[in-house]
Amino acid sequence: MSECDGSRRAVCLVDDDEQLVQLIESVCDEHGWEVHRFSSSSDVPSPDELCDPGCVVIDAKGIAGSYDDLVADFNERRILVPLIVTASEASLELAVSALRSGALTFLEKPAQKEDVADALEEAMRVE
Repeated sequence: MSECDGSRRAVCLVDDDEQLVQLIESVCDEHGWEVHRFSSSSDVPSPDELCDPGCVVIDAKGIAGSYDDLVADFNERRILVPLIVTASEASLELAVSALRSGALTFLEKPAQKEDVADALEEAMRVE
């Protein structure tokens, strides 16, 4: 996790897939975004504890409970940023569930750099 200097947007990352982490870090470096890594969704701090959170990228297995629970928890803690859900064992049902619960997009692993970049760029455009 990099230190926040207050001038860059942040990607909050809850994923332990090193290939995806490296892709996300590479895309973020190219755009000047910070990357903050967390062990689980409950570890993601509220916005007042973190500089300019632009989005949350989370592995489906890092979600305690259902997507609806995750969204409710984030809403309660005022984490109102775009959510990108990832999964290595993706199914149509999993993707639909994530999107219906409010995820901006869904990335199947292994993801391609272009797909990661597109998802992060879209998330960072959301106001």
